[in-house]
Amino acid sequence: MYPNLKEKTTVFYNIIDERKLETMTVKSEGFNDQFNGTRILTVGKLTSQKGQDIIPRVLIKLKAEGINVRWYCLGDGENRSELQNLIKKHNLEEYFILLGIKNNPYPYVKECDIYVQLSRHEGYCITLAEARAFNKPIVTTDFVGAREQIEHGENGLITKFDEKELFSAIKVLIENVNLRYEFENNFKKENVNTTSEIKKLNDCFR
Repeated sequence: MYPNLKEKTTVFYNIIDERKLETMTVKSEGFNDQFNGTRILTVGKLTSQKGQDIIPRVLIKLKAEGINVRWYCLGDGENRSELQNLIKKHNLEEYFILLGIKNNPYPYVKECDIYVQLSRHEGYCITLAEARAFNKPIVTTDFVGAREQIEHGENGLITKFDEKELFSAIKVLIENVNLRYEFENNFKKENVNTTSEIKKLNDCFR
């Protein structure tokens, strides 16, 4: 739209330092519930924008298929009471776990089996980038920032904000171990580390 500004415009991504994230994983504990099924993790404020209210409907479908799964949410927010009511209403106390706010979420990200991002709308998603840094199989809803980071079928699955599509995508990842390994290996080949953004910023002032 503004070709005259082409040489004066630069995009700076948030800093993701993979080595620092890995270091953080040993500074506190993650899951301690001795669960031996599939752990799904979602990180973010408990708000309508982040979409956690769809989890009970998806989880009910997964449990109906006999899938041994627990879905954990890190974060807090205005929708916490609503989510607690949904958990109680559908008898999901054992399967939908609200972990609250953790100063160090990275042990949980490292230890989960699948990372799911449920945003109705969002820009560049930092929690998605952090899950990529840990090479996690990812299911994400189709918002603007998701397609900046995930290539559908190559390193993750992108779906509509729809309980049937999310259920199908998550079920595929749970049941298809080879697909999970493929996604993980493809992430290992990528350069998720963005510490070089500092150099890019410094270069702007030279």
